Amino acid sequence: MGPVRARRSLEQPPGADSALPLRATLVAIEASVLPVVVLCMAVRKLAVSLEESLADAVTNAAEKDTDGNVSAWLAEAARERLRLQAARQALEAFEAEDGPITAEEREWARKQWPAEG
Repeated sequence: MGPVRARRSLEQPPGADSALPLRATLVAIEASVLPVVVLCMAVRKLAVSLEESLADAVTNAAEKDTDGNVSAWLAEAARERLRLQAARQALEAFEAEDGPITAEEREWARKQWPAEG
């Protein structure tokens, strides 16, 4: 089976079933065509201002990680930041209920989940 090629257009490709919603797309796999519904989530465009050196670093990182898509790179960074905030809040809630995590518990956790690198 050959490589998968996806249409980027939100319009229906030539020969598509007119019953498919306009936001559906077709993925061509060699000679056969399989209908695939693409879930489109609402997005909101934001304008951000960054220091020039930070903007350059983000742009360079986006080139490497997301094929130059700065919005995708920033969205991924925001998701990671929110995930870390949620983990921090869960830890604070745990410690508020059960007391601070002890040095022994921290050492046990380090052995269970060693740091990468």
